[in-house]
Amino acid sequence: MTDSPAAVERVLARVRPDLRRAYVVAAGQQAPEGCAGVVVRTPEWYHALATAGAIVTNIDLEPWFRKRPGQRVLQTYHGMPSKTMGIAAWRAKGWTDSLIEKELGRTSGTWDLLVTATPEMERHYREQYRHDGPVLAAGYPRDDDLVTGDLDRRRTEVRARLGIGERTAVLYAPTWRDDLASATHDADAGPAQLALDGARTRC
Repeated sequence: MTDSPAAVERVLARVRPDLRRAYVVAAGQQAPEGCAGVVVRTPEWYHALATAGAIVTNIDLEPWFRKRPGQRVLQTYHGMPSKTMGIAAWRAKGWTDSLIEKELGRTSGTWDLLVTATPEMERHYREQYRHDGPVLAAGYPRDDDLVTGDLDRRRTEVRARLGIGERTAVLYAPTWRDDLASATHDADAGPAQLALDGARTRC
């Protein structure tokens, strides 16, 4: 329960408390307050995806997903397009043109709005996903906390939770390697690394 969908949920809870909201969780997880928890891969999860008026996601929807009439999808994704993605990634895997067209239909073909962190990212999504719909290049919702609110208090709290005091910290946490596995969720993400004033820790 992180990233931009969680940030969107927090805003919706504040400005549209009248909406019925459901959050996809793993077994044993709790949904945010005021949200129904829908455990992934359960009948309730399939029902929620099929009947929701709007879906907010930061990953590609399931291959079987078909958007029903009137349903809307907000795609926030979860990083910068600094790796091979979309058409370039699929061609590198030897996919045929017809398979690429099918994949475009189930990815960008479902988007009603794409959120990007910077205007420069828009070109990549339009080229690699042939997205011709609206793009909101206003920053990732997940990053709003970095530029709004009580920053000094948040900074102090995070540093206390990490136990790093005032030392300089740089976290290197690479994404999954789409070239090391044929299925997205099977790829090894590799270890995160936290560098503290020259000392390096593998997480």
